[in-house]
Amino acid sequence: MGFSCTVAASNVTKVWEVACRASTGQSNTFVVKRVKYFHEESRIEEDDGGIKGTVYMCLTNNRCRKVGDYHIDGKGKLITAPDIMKNIGA
Repeated sequence: MGFSCTVAASNVTKVWEVACRASTGQSNTFVVKRVKYFHEESRIEEDDGGIKGTVYMCLTNNRCRKVGDYHIDGKGKLITAPDIMKNIGA
């Protein structure tokens, strides 16, 4: 079972997906300055139709470290995000 969101919020993640696939061939993994990161969307319904998620940095030995959280509101505006997320697909 999934979750619902607005088209505007979904469009932001679609831009990210295209940029991630171009960078790494994966839908949620990207590289910034030779460091690999990935993001995961929360499956919790947001009242405004927005999307929240978490960004992780890949470490050695199949480990990762949380870098921060992001929030896209129902109008498709990026409210909060780590700086590395703000220019994906721009």
